[in-house]
Amino acid sequence: MARRRSTRSAMIACFAVLALCVAGGAGLAVAAGFGHVTGRALLAPIALAGLGLAALWIAYTLLDAHFADLDRLRADILAVDPTSPILPQRWADAGQDASEAARVAVTAADMIGRIGDWMGEPDRRLAAVLAAIEDGFLVITATGLVSVANGAARSLLGAEPIAVGTSIFAALKRDVLVAALDRARDAGHPITARLKLVDGTGVDARLSPLGPPGGAVLSFSVEAIGHHGTIDYDLALHDEPPPPVAVTGATRLDELPVVVLDTETTGLDVTRDRIVSVGAVRMHGRLAFPHVTVDRLVNPEVPIPARSSAVHGITDAMVAEAPAFAALHPALSDFLGGCVLVGHNIGFDCALLRAECDRAGLPWADPPSLDTGHVVAALYPDMTDIDLDSIAERLGVEARGRHTALGDCLATAEIFSKLIALMADRDITTFEAARALAGKPKRLIGAQRAAGW
Repeated sequence: MARRRSTRSAMIACFAVLALCVAGGAGLAVAAGFGHVTGRALLAPIALAGLGLAALWIAYTLLDAHFADLDRLRADILAVDPTSPILPQRWADAGQDASEAARVAVTAADMIGRIGDWMGEPDRRLAAVLAAIEDGFLVITATGLVSVANGAARSLLGAEPIAVGTSIFAALKRDVLVAALDRARDAGHPITARLKLVDGTGVDARLSPLGPPGGAVLSFSVEAIGHHGTIDYDLALHDEPPPPVAVTGATRLDELPVVVLDTETTGLDVTRDRIVSVGAVRMHGRLAFPHVTVDRLVNPEVPIPARSSAVHGITDAMVAEAPAFAALHPALSDFLGGCVLVGHNIGFDCALLRAECDRAGLPWADPPSLDTGHVVAALYPDMTDIDLDSIAERLGVEARGRHTALGDCLATAEIFSKLIALMADRDITTFEAARALAGKPKRLIGAQRAAGW
């Protein structure tokens, strides 16, 4: 970074010197010939000087754009998601007549893809072996999320209820399965049990408990099922974030316990508007745990204005049976405990949470926090729009489920992961240094404080 900046500075200095030389030479030529050259002849050196300056400006603009492309490519490579190593789509769409930086990006993306393919080859081989097993089987996490399912199991239990990432309790009766899992853990070895589908149909299964962090393998007879040589899996669903540790200014960003949080509301006035939905996802450093989340509707106990429903899609009917904020408070407090709160315009969400707690007579203490918008504004002072969509586009993040609390959280989590890498490139590696950086966009912060948060 420092070398690139010094190169650009040196080039700017060179262009400035050349521009002065051209202008000075033209001036001397005019001065020297002032007494001998008159009329239209004076226009020639002036025109040449103008053309020279224009050519220098064009050359400088092109080179500056070239360095800007290199800057963006370098930032995108630094911010590559370690769990999904691909460059943003904009580089793949560069085309044959792209800039040098874009052509380098295509080569880098190809290399990253090859490394990803090589690293994924053992998983593909294992998946092929598992797909060849004729028994129906699936794997669940300690909380009941389906992490592996083959075609035979989906035929028996239903493809939608046991899709990877969904809860097994959408397919099997909770109480019967939990009792069987408890017996398997107590026995310390696989057992056979009669489980029940949610419609009451009985099904025999073999349950094999997994070691820490928990979960189990369920297998079923293939009689009347048939062989379906497919397998879906996401073993990352078994990963759990480390327990939060005390955060200090010296805590490294790559070890920071984080909760990314977002709320949907009845409006934008933090003094009177209410929360209608809360979404949150756990992170540890750059790594997000999209299966460790909060995603809850909240009854605001006041009508939701139509203009707000038009943004987030939540209506009065949808929250009619939802709990009030006070009922959600204990679980939310436990989820936030010990973590740094991160979000886009997180001050707004904190102000709303504080107001909801005040109304309900509940305790609230502002946790340590970081606003991704402030960090981006400090890293990219040239950005005029610091909304979530603009930031996602700048950093190559595909924002899905926008204007839902959890959808915005997942996009912000990916953005924050990339920001940690970009801050590290500037030797900003601790929580204290990140907060100092986030405090730099004074105008933005001032506007938010004027709005009450």
